[in-house]
Amino acid sequence: MRIILIILDLILLSGCTVGYYRTHGELDTLANRSTNDNCNFKYIFSVKGGHSRSAKFGKQIRDDYAASIEKVFKNNKCNGKQVTKEANANLLINIELTNAHDALAQEFFTGLSIGLIPSWGTRRDEFVYEFSNTVSRLNSSLSVGQVSYNHLLLFPFSWSLFFNLNEKKLFEEALEKFIENS
Repeated sequence: MRIILIILDLILLSGCTVGYYRTHGELDTLANRSTNDNCNFKYIFSVKGGHSRSAKFGKQIRDDYAASIEKVFKNNKCNGKQVTKEANANLLINIELTNAHDALAQEFFTGLSIGLIPSWGTRRDEFVYEFSNTVSRLNSSLSVGQVSYNHLLLFPFSWSLFFNLNEKKLFEEALEKFIENS
């Protein structure tokens, strides 16, 4: 009976984390861009890292980002056509994902104490988005890091992770800003 209670405690108290994403880097803008510029893009994108576990997982990530790109083009009334050769593209999108999602050193103390010892930390550069417009020669890079706080008292708020940690939304916002400014 005691073992069952310990296992239930570990399962219920393991989600005592609240976090959010923090971005680093600026999206460059063109000073002389007119608002009625043509919004036709031939684009190519690549996803590096983050999918070394299985080919199926990598394909799913790539498909998710492809859908996000199409969504941004549609929302901005742009014409986007994916091309296979970089020489034919006027918009280059590079997405780099970090493979390491291990616990930070300070998070081990929180885990070993079943959430009694608080910890916080930042996982830097979990995602890096690079955009390049070959026509306007505008290049921008945006790095996304995850900030997390861990403690037993945060258990009632741990459900907020499902709403705060959405990297696809950050990607879509960054691409939209880049399209508007290039």
